[in-house]
Amino acid sequence: MDLALPADVRRLAVAFSGGIDSAVLLHLLLPYQERYELCLWHVHHGLQPNADAMAEQARRRAIALGIPYRVDRLDLDPAQPNLEAAAREARYRLFASGLDARSALLTAHHRDDQAETLLLNLLRGSGPAGLAGIAARRPLGAGWLLRPMLDMSRAQIERIAGEAGLEWVEDPSNAELHADRNFLRHRVLPPLTERWPHAADSLAQAAAWQSEAADLQDELARIDAARCLIERPYSKALCAAISALRQLSLARRKNLLRHWLCRETGETPNRRVLEQLLEQGQARADAQPLVAFGERELRRYRGAWYLVDPREREPLPPAGGGEVRYLPSLSPAQRQRYGHRLKRLFQQAGVPPWLRERVPLRFEGDELTGVG
Repeated sequence: MDLALPADVRRLAVAFSGGIDSAVLLHLLLPYQERYELCLWHVHHGLQPNADAMAEQARRRAIALGIPYRVDRLDLDPAQPNLEAAAREARYRLFASGLDARSALLTAHHRDDQAETLLLNLLRGSGPAGLAGIAARRPLGAGWLLRPMLDMSRAQIERIAGEAGLEWVEDPSNAELHADRNFLRHRVLPPLTERWPHAADSLAQAAAWQSEAADLQDELARIDAARCLIERPYSKALCAAISALRQLSLARRKNLLRHWLCRETGETPNRRVLEQLLEQGQARADAQPLVAFGERELRRYRGAWYLVDPREREPLPPAGGGEVRYLPSLSPAQRQRYGHRLKRLFQQAGVPPWLRERVPLRFEGDELTGVG
């Protein structure tokens, strides 16, 4: 098993569920103890009747091997929607918080998991990034996440476990067909494999090709970002210059917008958001289009798309000393008195309309002297 570890990694944390896959991963890592600090990390989800037994199995296994172990319990609401995804996100947040630059977390994902992931993402209409499936290596928190068993089949794992006389705990949730992944595992992949014995290999190869395609898309997006993403006053995120976007082909425009929004928010925009951005970018110059994107908004101002979080409503701090007021504190008479000057100052400072009530106004006595 090739770990392909970054040179500065010295500590390996094994994500140990107590099932057969993680039991085999831990077994295969034991010879590496002379080179790395090895520890076992179990996450107690508290969602299955045998959750305590799985945690106990992890503890006993670590003690028997004489290696450190860690058991964390998640506080999850069993009634929340999409519980499986919520548990996974909570688990990886926990893992990310516990890694430093010299640590790597290793999980026991294998080739059959890769095939299931590719099929799931294909059915969800994912693009190349989703169809790339499970990454063999990626950053996680301050450290790394590695999946060294991605080239191994479930049959190989079962053979290793049998030959080594390993013990493991079966998770009864793996047999519940209401979960999409389990339905694919038990009802879809077996007949596919019966008809095409190398189906899992072919799906894994397809995921590898898609991973390369996704890398090329990212590389192209970074090239286009240097031309199209700009800094603007009063925007924490880079903005997308519409005139520069129009010089790209349609496919490259979509690719860059997707890359930009994912980089800034960690969320991938769907087709509807991208189509609205392209359409609203053609609106007349004095229009103020708005495109909803999750809990955020995309707003156009002075030929650029801004990424806005409407949940941020607190007044912006002033850049210096002196008397400061804010637009909401002005009376109607004061707004009328300062209206033309305010508009000119806002425009000169490049303050977008949606921020103007939060921007500090500078006064000397009753004289409006500036903004910001």
